[in-house]
Amino acid sequence: MLLVEQLYGKTPNDILHNADVGMDVGKDVGKDVGKDVGKDVGKDVGKDDALLSKESLKSSMTRRNAILDLIRSNPSITIPEIAIIQKVSARTIERDFDWLKDRGIIVREGSRSDGRWIIVG
Repeated sequence: MLLVEQLYGKTPNDILHNADVGMDVGKDVGKDVGKDVGKDVGKDVGKDDALLSKESLKSSMTRRNAILDLIRSNPSITIPEIAIIQKVSARTIERDFDWLKDRGIIVREGSRSDGRWIIVG
């Protein structure tokens, strides 16, 4: 008699072809699953938010200052060129430009192709 037959009272062939295979497997698995789920959820939420915000703000301000330096050295520089130099997406630079424009720090003079950026404030 095989060990499987001794343990389960069935031959390996019966087990493999039985529709009930796996019925008992995992019967108790999951019994305690989720028992502690949520226990610590939110424990650390917001913990690093202040640091993250400070780092994010510092990074944004550093990048915006670099953008102003690039505009000073080349007023006709484009957003894609700045994105490449800053190693960020063009969309990130567009958001920085929006921020700078909204605060009256820069304005665009002329067209997209022939224009230039002017630092006002």
